[in-house]
Amino acid sequence: MGKFGLEENGYKKEEVNNYLADIVIKVNTLISQNKIQELEIKKLKNELEYYKNIEEKYNSIIYDENKDIKVIETAKVESQIIIDNAKDNASRIVNEALLKANSIEEKTITLEKNITIYKDRLKKIVSQQESIINHIEIIDLD
Repeated sequence: MGKFGLEENGYKKEEVNNYLADIVIKVNTLISQNKIQELEIKKLKNELEYYKNIEEKYNSIIYDENKDIKVIETAKVESQIIIDNAKDNASRIVNEALLKANSIEEKTITLEKNITIYKDRLKKIVSQQESIINHIEIIDLD
């Protein structure tokens, strides 16, 4: 508080009025600055909210991306397991087919031998029958 000069009825009115006018100007300036700062605070709060929303969306995207990466990794592992199982099954099937083919080939060879033996026996039987027929013809004629 400033020092005021004295008059007959108290302080000098002009000095007090000037001091009060100066205080009113300072208060009005502070009120204006306060309003400006309140607007700035409101603007900054809105910006903060906007950036928080962006951050939430970004975090959600990152979460989804991480989830997708895990799904892809799981799918790769599962696909490798399926491929390995398919290879094992294919090898087993090929081995079984080879064994079956060998068995069929052996049976075919045995069958061919049996056919050859059967043909030879049939030829002998036919030859013997022909011999008998020829012998019967000779007997009939005499």
